[in-house]
Amino acid sequence: MQKKVKVLIAEDDFIVSEAIQKEIEDLGYTVAGKAPDGQQAVEMTLALQPDVVLMDIEMPDMDGLEATRQISQTCPTPVVILTAYETPELVKQAGEAGAGAYLVKMPKAKEIERAVAIATARFDDMTALRRLNTELQNSNEALRKSEGKLNAMLGSIGAHMVMMDNDLNILWTNDVSKKVFGNEIVGRKCYEIYHGKNSPYKPSSCLALKAFEDGQIHKHEIQVQMPDGKTADFVSIASVALRDGAGRPSAVIEIFHDITERKAIEKERRLHEKRKHLIEKAASLSRMGGAVAHNFNNMLYVVTGNLEMALNDLEPNTDITKSITSAHKAALRAAEMSGLMLTYLGQAPGKSESFDLAMICRSHLPQLQIGLPGDVSLETALPSPGPVVEADSAQIRQVMTALITNAAEAMDDGFTGKVQVSVSAVKATEIQDDGRAPVEWTPSAKDYVCLSVTDTGRGMDAETVGKIFDPFYTDKFTGRGLGLAVALGLVKSSEGCITVTSEPRRGSVFRVFLPLSSKVVIQPEDSAKTPAIKGGGLVLIVDDTDSVREVAEAMLEIAGFEAVSAKGGAEAVEIFREKHADFCLVLSDLSMPFMDGWETMAALRRIRPDIPVILSSGYNEAQVMSGKHAEQPQVFLQKPYRMEALKDALAKALAG
Repeated sequence: MQKKVKVLIAEDDFIVSEAIQKEIEDLGYTVAGKAPDGQQAVEMTLALQPDVVLMDIEMPDMDGLEATRQISQTCPTPVVILTAYETPELVKQAGEAGAGAYLVKMPKAKEIERAVAIATARFDDMTALRRLNTELQNSNEALRKSEGKLNAMLGSIGAHMVMMDNDLNILWTNDVSKKVFGNEIVGRKCYEIYHGKNSPYKPSSCLALKAFEDGQIHKHEIQVQMPDGKTADFVSIASVALRDGAGRPSAVIEIFHDITERKAIEKERRLHEKRKHLIEKAASLSRMGGAVAHNFNNMLYVVTGNLEMALNDLEPNTDITKSITSAHKAALRAAEMSGLMLTYLGQAPGKSESFDLAMICRSHLPQLQIGLPGDVSLETALPSPGPVVEADSAQIRQVMTALITNAAEAMDDGFTGKVQVSVSAVKATEIQDDGRAPVEWTPSAKDYVCLSVTDTGRGMDAETVGKIFDPFYTDKFTGRGLGLAVALGLVKSSEGCITVTSEPRRGSVFRVFLPLSSKVVIQPEDSAKTPAIKGGGLVLIVDDTDSVREVAEAMLEIAGFEAVSAKGGAEAVEIFREKHADFCLVLSDLSMPFMDGWETMAALRRIRPDIPVILSSGYNEAQVMSGKHAEQPQVFLQKPYRMEALKDALAKALAG
């Protein structure tokens, strides 16, 4: 049985209301009630829940349009508007108020039936649409909440996450990546954003392309270009996330974990462990080497002392004298080597004096330039006045000699160019950690003086740089290997350090750092640099190297002296015995075969006790003059020397 339709009539005209009721009942509908005004129409609709409301427009208290609007907002009941005049504007207003149809007074039964059907159908459609819209809103809200939870969860991971299509366009990214790279990265190519490139990597090196190709998960470390232009280290994981209807990969998820800080900490940890190991090794070597060298020196002193006393009691030029002389020479050589080991260990401190480091360089470099190959130039950047340091000037000269000799030897194998020497003041914070020796060194002052020696030679790799200060290590030729080690020991004795920067085939830079002194050094007058020499005379040159004798002879001739040369101590004694009265001075090398400088000087003074002697050596004065010797020279002259230094030595020696 078909359900009867309940109709609420809202009409203030009684006659019209009765007529409409009759037409409704003829249709078999039921009149649920009658409302004489708009307000009661709303209230009765809420209370009676009719199937449809026939609503007059013009009513007291509240017109039909407002009543219709309130019913449509509060009650699921369709409304048909009753109007005496049908105009397009009125139809539009009725529809906007929520009416589903309209009737012109006085309506007939068929018209009412058709209007009720239309209004009910429209109302059902609108109700379904509203329900769908509500469900859609609820679904969107749930989706937003779900997306918010997902983003919060992905953000809490702390990793950069992006989704890309198979053309490497960024489809989506999480808040972590947006915060660093910006919202505008969506829609752009990933290789533009993360690698600063105009084209993608090859599939063999691109994680995303690999994942698209084989559908597998891929992971490796990469470097990403950050928005500030710097690069950062990341661990990247790429995995296929979506596939199309044919099962082909359509999107890939890539996750970046920033490990820059972790790698920096790990690198620092390794460096710390390496430095700790080197410090422990250096401390152990220092203790052992120092003890061995000191005890060795004591034993050698006994040996050399007894041999020297034996020589004093023996006739010269006998077989036994020659044997003991050879043994004595070997013992002295061993003592020298022991002394160099002590120097390397920083246990051979020299005399402390304040001097202008740039001035020392200017005075010493001309002597060193003599030993440079002809195709190697020497350039300097030495301020005047220069920064002042407190150290042993002779030791610093020896350091310069070692560094410049090393630079010159780096020019072999076809490498030619220049050696640059400069002096400057620097802050302790500017001293680099890498390539620094000794490894245990820490700054003891705020300001330092830097002596820099740069060459354009063959350079060194990192492994070689780590070994160059080891005693007896050399990558050049057999018989060398203590120059840089001794230089390091001398610098260490002055509370300084040496840094090395080098690359194969790109040369090397050695920098010596010494504490800056606040003392003021008065620059000597130029006239005092070369003392005047009164008169000339005959000088006996004793040296086992032909080229050294030739240079010395030439320099003496320039100074106004004549020279006679001997190839060694024995030959010098023979020459001197015959013409001892003719010589005014002896210039003798320290290190010679068979008879060294000490022995030669002692032998010559046994013939003529008052003969002045200049003792010359490549070792510094502190090393050479240490120990006890029966005879002492008037002057010590360090090799290589220039003309002014030789003239000064001649003047001092002849002055007694």
